[in-house]
Amino acid sequence: MTNVIEEYYEDAFRSAGEGGYIYKSLSPLEEAGHFRRMDLLAGISLPDIENATVVDYGIGSWAIGCIYPKLKSAKELHGFDVSRYALSCSQALAEKDAQLAGKKVQFHQSSGYELGLPDQSVDIFFAGECIEHIEDTESFLGEVQRVLKIGGIAIFTTPNATPFAYRALGLKWAMGIEHVALMTAQKFLDALGKRFKVRETMSFNSTIHPDLDGATSNEVARQWAEADMDFDDASALIAVVERDERALPAVCRHVFAEIGQAQVVGEKEELSLYGSINGIMVDARGKGEIRVLVPDAAVRANLILWAHPWSGIATVSVGRREVEVDLYNHFAGCVRVEIPGEWLSEGGHISIRASERKNPRSHDFQAIYFRTVFAVR
Repeated sequence: MTNVIEEYYEDAFRSAGEGGYIYKSLSPLEEAGHFRRMDLLAGISLPDIENATVVDYGIGSWAIGCIYPKLKSAKELHGFDVSRYALSCSQALAEKDAQLAGKKVQFHQSSGYELGLPDQSVDIFFAGECIEHIEDTESFLGEVQRVLKIGGIAIFTTPNATPFAYRALGLKWAMGIEHVALMTAQKFLDALGKRFKVRETMSFNSTIHPDLDGATSNEVARQWAEADMDFDDASALIAVVERDERALPAVCRHVFAEIGQAQVVGEKEELSLYGSINGIMVDARGKGEIRVLVPDAAVRANLILWAHPWSGIATVSVGRREVEVDLYNHFAGCVRVEIPGEWLSEGGHISIRASERKNPRSHDFQAIYFRTVFAVR
């Protein structure tokens, strides 16, 4: 089936051109946070890096080691991205990079679910601002665990979905079409802890509130980026983890259910979420229902819904099991609903309905479906 996210990235990088930037311009706080991230990464000990095999996952069109130059000291380097065009740009840049001359440098296209490297072949795995782009966190981390050597380390950076100010206001940070798997600080650590020993955590700041971020001076932005805050309260997170000897899970394949595979009972409306990416909307007045067929042998599902100021409280059910999801957010973006295998075994489809309730701040009762990613054995 077509993976609309892969198509989105391919189109975005082609439009930007070689070395182009596909995201919006950074606010002073986001720029200060970017440089703070680079400083913190530079301070992480990478023993015997000169003889190491490293992965830089999510390199875009900016080449290996763009935000983590220390990786270029490795003996063997593997750069990954979801976009083939971005990889071709990075490869062209790498061929001109004197720091990479004479080294084994390879490039791989991947959505994160299959890395294509041998078991226990990597000493250092770096995924900067990427884990939140991959719907099935469990499968991605399983692949990282599989390719990492015993005693090898992985380094992840990601936004915190609910830093202090956002949590106080009942909002989420870093919402958008690409961030399909935003996590709170605790959720991030819990996910890592299932497969790795968490060796070190760090945090920094890159936002106060989007309505205020652009109004700060460069000096205030720098001070805020470097402010000492609890891990749960900061807006950006870094974790260094170590591969251990726990058994690997069985490898899964993935089935994508885009809007074309969803069935709608009652009234619906197809609408643009971002650029050429569309979703299906139902609301409480139309009594519509979206149904997503569960494939055979599915062990979990990651349902991606769309949140914005007009979103209500959606009811998601499988068979007799049901959960309500408040989809309101002041900023538009994706909300992930993780559905375990025991739920999927109870019913033939996932049902999404708009309830007649909403967050008091919401303008409407909408429930909007984007896609579902099933892990299947």
